[in-house]
Amino acid sequence: LGCAPGAVRCMSTNPAIRVLVSNTNDPFLNLATEEWLFRKGDISVNTLFLWRNEPTIVIGRCQNPWKEVNVQKMQEAGVHLARRHSGGGAVYQ
Repeated sequence: LGCAPGAVRCMSTNPAIRVLVSNTNDPFLNLATEEWLFRKGDISVNTLFLWRNEPTIVIGRCQNPWKEVNVQKMQEAGVHLARRHSGGGAVYQ
């Protein structure tokens, strides 16, 4: 990911660090971008990725959503449910 127009904008002028700010509140796009940066990003450049999601609960790779959250209440409240590739607990964003 370079500093090109689109869903992410680059906010850094220092070549030693790259600050990327998401232009979207879509939790699925933001998680996918984070995953892409982790797997394919340039490791020679320190990168900070900032985003703000719509109301979302993000669960880890091995979590069971029916045990971690009240799916019915989430649907009623319009809260997204997303899964990240890494492990870890449930997080409300």
